[in-house]
Amino acid sequence: MACKGLVFKRVDWSLEIAAKLAKAIAPEQDFIANEVIKGISQCWHIEGYGYLITRLELEPEKTLVIVAGQGRGLNDVMTFMPRIAKANGAKLIRIHSRRAGMVRMLEKLNYQTEYGLGENVFYGRI
Repeated sequence: MACKGLVFKRVDWSLEIAAKLAKAIAPEQDFIANEVIKGISQCWHIEGYGYLITRLELEPEKTLVIVAGQGRGLNDVMTFMPRIAKANGAKLIRIHSRRAGMVRMLEKLNYQTEYGLGENVFYGRI
């Protein structure tokens, strides 16, 4: 999938990808790895940017969930996520993050913030 210079390529889970996403997926690395291996979540390589793990949830409404991401220029990536969500029929984007920089960036992009369980959860309506 390509979006204004961003090229998303779905990739299989590997130890190399686990290492690249280590900061973003700890301490849930085993759970996330199993979801990707089972096809519940998808792992994407975004050429020139990094990696993203996503999944689509159908209830209570179709939602694109961004489970984890690691790389540079994620502001560019997050700016285009509403297009990707819409192309997949999602009405909502949900992002999980513990990183302060991600919190600031998503708040500037007008995502609503909900706090709990040691992480921030952001919602964006499409």
